Amino acid sequence: MFLAVGTDIEEIARFERVLQDKRMMKRCFTERERAYFAARGGAAAESAAAAFCAKEAFGKAVGTGITVNTLPEIEVLHNERGQPYLALGGSMGKLYADLTLSVSLSHSAHYAVATVLAYKNTGEAAGEDEPPAAVQGGGACEDAHSG
Repeated sequence: MFLAVGTDIEEIARFERVLQDKRMMKRCFTERERAYFAARGGAAAESAAAAFCAKEAFGKAVGTGITVNTLPEIEVLHNERGQPYLALGGSMGKLYADLTLSVSLSHSAHYAVATVLAYKNTGEAAGEDEPPAAVQGGGACEDAHSG
């Protein structure tokens, strides 16, 4: 079994500004994500920051990082109980179709954090497989993310 972990933390205040920038919102988040944030009212910035953290954490878990092209392909959704999960589409969905993903989101008054576990059951002991092939690309959403 191959297992990888990615974690990211972001300042919520940065996403209070991002929420006001329609162009940035379209680059960073899908239509369903943006609708979810709008429905969250006063908690929109916390939700946006946590969702962005999840996308970054996914990129770290699979070793590729994220790009402006892959951001819309990594979608943070919630089941009927409110639990977050990642839905991959486009090239990311094809490249990582064999992975099982688990995501945890949290926030305090000032920070949001996400952890993503990515694993593939190969019949081997954990740590013996090579990680999935990397997607090439540069940084994304630079105005929203500083590191």
